[in-house]
Amino acid sequence: MARKTRETEKLNINMTPMIDIVFQLLIFFVMSFKIVTPEGDFSVKMPMAPAEGKFDPESTPPLPPIAIRLNASMNGQLLEVQCGSHNLGRGEAGLVNLRKFILQQVAPKGGRPNPEVARETEIELTCDFRLKYEYVIKCISYVTGYREGNDVVRIAEKIKFAAPVGN
Repeated sequence: MARKTRETEKLNINMTPMIDIVFQLLIFFVMSFKIVTPEGDFSVKMPMAPAEGKFDPESTPPLPPIAIRLNASMNGQLLEVQCGSHNLGRGEAGLVNLRKFILQQVAPKGGRPNPEVARETEIELTCDFRLKYEYVIKCISYVTGYREGNDVVRIAEKIKFAAPVGN
């Protein structure tokens, strides 16, 4: 009889460590899984012949990237907004002036910017190292567009970031 109890004790396997490892592997593969778009799935839209008064990319030279600089105070608050060599003001007022300045560049006649021009307009954003992230997001929302009634008017769609300055 002593033999049977010893044999049953040997067959008793603790499954907890194995289940822990399986869950860790499962979590690893779920977290490292990258969804890739199917190969050859391009969303290419060919341009039609431009009608009278429409935007023609061949005849209109592209705008150079609009350089924006956001300066921060020592505590990370937005100190001033610069666009090229123009100082546009401090804090939230500087962001409002920035939108007006970019609208003058994109829609010089004072109307709404053309969606094709908005797709081609590029913004280069340079921020102080100390600048709080919330001001960067506010700046992006000011330069990408605004609401007019139920419509969203696009100003610029391409935004790139330069290396942060300061330390």
